[in-house]
Amino acid sequence: MIYIQKGREPASLTRYRQQDGAYFDGYDHKEELREVLLRDQGYICAYCMRRIHNDPMKMKIEHWVAQSRLASDKDALDYRILLGVCDGCRGDAEKNTTCDEHRGDQELYVNPLDSEMMETVFYKRDGSIHSKDPRIEHDLEVTLNLNCKTAKSRIVLNRKKIYEECMDRLIRLQKKGNWKEDTIKSVLRYYNEETEGRKKEYVGVPLYILKKRAASISK
Repeated sequence: MIYIQKGREPASLTRYRQQDGAYFDGYDHKEELREVLLRDQGYICAYCMRRIHNDPMKMKIEHWVAQSRLASDKDALDYRILLGVCDGCRGDAEKNTTCDEHRGDQELYVNPLDSEMMETVFYKRDGSIHSKDPRIEHDLEVTLNLNCKTAKSRIVLNRKKIYEECMDRLIRLQKKGNWKEDTIKSVLRYYNEETEGRKKEYVGVPLYILKKRAASISK
């Protein structure tokens, strides 16, 4: 999970929200909305960081505040609470689902739009995601089921692979001793590179590793 900085909402959403009786299911430009969400997020799921595309069967528009908990129908059109997420292994047994599909109507505390919250998130070599904040840890582990090892998306295994890949890149550049700042910056540039606005899948893992090591040098 990485920090997501919101851009400008689609003009069609702004216009529709101003209409009397506007509600989310009545908004008929969702393809445009999905595309704008994707651009904000670098075409990765706001929760698990899997690659997502503008396809209603593979990408869901998620309300960070569940619609059932909003004060009015029009509040569901607030771009500030909208995220793009993967299908969460929709159709599988509940224990194997993740992200919004597993969350359902549960209240969510962790918010990828909050940079301070994202600073508490860290990863282990086994590919698991955690947080120093117990409330966020609960959401990662339970509400969103992001450490599910039986999910068909293989998110834990894929995070482990990119963790190992990042370490291998560091070692290839500098095999012995403490990594130099230039070495870390070189690998960081690679993971920050985007192809046509697309971030690398699971990019939060190497960014965590590299920022942690960069911080140890500066101390």
